Amino acid sequence: MGTRPKYLASLVSLQLSWSTGEIAAREIPGLRVPNLDLFRPRAPSRGLAEFVESLEAEKGDPDLAVAANYRRIRGAFRPGRMRGAPVVIGERSGGPFTIVEGMTRLSVLCSKVTHGERVPARVRVVAGLGARARAWPFY
Repeated sequence: MGTRPKYLASLVSLQLSWSTGEIAAREIPGLRVPNLDLFRPRAPSRGLAEFVESLEAEKGDPDLAVAANYRRIRGAFRPGRMRGAPVVIGERSGGPFTIVEGMTRLSVLCSKVTHGERVPARVRVVAGLGARARAWPFY
């Protein structure tokens, strides 16, 4: 079993309430990156906005997969054509939310929001909610 299945499998035991919903695009920079060693050097605050700023400044490991994906799709990404909803978890519907899946898409959206580029006003997400979200090791 690789890292990704272990990372995701640990969510099942939390028995979160899962639903689809939307977040305002202006809230995307406030999302949190997972509490993983590969993100901490780029975003000590764990804020997505800080993480994206480091990607744009090309700080840290240039071989990090999400950094390579970000650089590859940033210019061509069209938010209105995004397929699949990013996955986030939080303790309550008002957040804060930690990203589980969709880091590259959310990073590009964050950059576009930060730079005043056109994005949909709301972005569809799959959200796992519940008090036990905090028990996820990467929360």
